[in-house]
Amino acid sequence: MRNILIVGSGSIALQHKKNLSKVDNKIYTIKSSSSLQQIESFILKNKIQYLIVASISSNHFKSVLACINTNTPFYCEKPFLLRNNHLDLVKKCIRKRKHSIQSSCIGFNIRYHPLIKFLKNAIERIEGTIQFSIAVGHDVTKWRKNRDIASLFSLKKKSGGGAISELSHEIDLAIYLFNKPTSSKLFSKKDHWNKSVDAQTSIIVENSKTIGSISLDLVSPNFYREIRVSSKNSYLKCDLINLTINGKLNGKSIKKHFSYDRNLVLSESLNIGLEYAFKNKSAKPLNLVKECINTSEFVIKSFSEC
Repeated sequence: MRNILIVGSGSIALQHKKNLSKVDNKIYTIKSSSSLQQIESFILKNKIQYLIVASISSNHFKSVLACINTNTPFYCEKPFLLRNNHLDLVKKCIRKRKHSIQSSCIGFNIRYHPLIKFLKNAIERIEGTIQFSIAVGHDVTKWRKNRDIASLFSLKKKSGGGAISELSHEIDLAIYLFNKPTSSKLFSKKDHWNKSVDAQTSIIVENSKTIGSISLDLVSPNFYREIRVSSKNSYLKCDLINLTINGKLNGKSIKKHFSYDRNLVLSESLNIGLEYAFKNKSAKPLNLVKECINTSEFVIKSFSEC
């Protein structure tokens, strides 16, 4: 039996708890507002072996620091951290080969999406330079039922809200699929509810092989999520709502439909991380902290510019 602590009590925390309850785990929970000292004490007193950070974004660092101080592996929901000095501490720990952070993960679970797995393999086979666009949008006030706008952390800058942090899966996809950008330019508009956070943000990025755009939208009345990729002999249109890819890959026509269960992917991401942390010879996680550092750096940079 494993002693697992979940920090937070929101919908994602409840889903993790439900998934973990299906196997032999002893699950503890603690409030998102708990102090660093409270989290550390809880870890030591209850001999916690793994921690899941599912608190509001601005509180992530307390839990991550508690894990660093107690050498406890963790799974932290995205966007991980939002300040450079916090990430710098994580980088120092990564240099220590025996530290538990080597087996810790970030919740960029969309890397496990079957469409994304296929797309990554396809992109690696595309010839020549690539242009891409990644776009996602939906009215943030419609994400959760019966929630007053004033209560939404997503619309509070101090809580880590805004398009950059809330929709950071798309930033991660850009870097995971097309590698780290060497230059970027960000444009953003504030939300029309509170004028507090970035709500409509576009980022232009480039590196030696690619140029692309990332569009993050918290106001659209319609839900859309898509990726387009083009090169001299390839054009791929990916719809993550309808779960389809259409177009051409190196001159050959392609048309595919995928099956996707959000909770299965969430569960797979966490379970692979757990097994890896407990050294059960599982597959290496796609979303290890050290594999997501480039995304974390870019999210912090972009968040600071808005």
